Amino acid sequence: VSAVQVKGLLDWIYLGTTDVRSTHELMMLGKLADVLDVQALHERVRQHALKGLNDDTCAETMQSAHDAGLTEINEECLAYALKRFDAVAKTDGFLALSEDVLALLLASDRLESSSEEAVYEHVLRWMHYTPGSPSPNAIRGTELLRHLRFPLMDGQYLALEIHQKTGASLNNQDC
Repeated sequence: VSAVQVKGLLDWIYLGTTDVRSTHELMMLGKLADVLDVQALHERVRQHALKGLNDDTCAETMQSAHDAGLTEINEECLAYALKRFDAVAKTDGFLALSEDVLALLLASDRLESSSEEAVYEHVLRWMHYTPGSPSPNAIRGTELLRHLRFPLMDGQYLALEIHQKTGASLNNQDC
């Protein structure tokens, strides 16, 4: 438990309000409220997190809620991200998702996207984003590829992708 969390809890108890500066702080305050069974604070954290939920905030809120073990908030964010996957995937917060949280999204049959090719492109963008990595060519999360629905992709699109990435060519009859 951090000093920021304790201060937030005490401010809530004695002042009825608290100053939270980040999504992470909000989720950690929610976690403390859960641990100490302060239902009113837990509910206020949930309301505040979901009130500000939009395409730009969804991924960061979902990751923070997941990390803090705040299941209700995480599930609400997951539902939002599944419904608006393409928009959420274009945000910086999407790039910061952990592999396990992104896998939850990709594994869901409720994921809505303009196309499976778009999902593939979003996943590739995530895989190539490596903040602070000494190697700019590092790739992460190759296990996520198992969640992509390659049979739903256009054969010509896949053939072009394979050709561009490997230099190999496929016979049109193979597509």
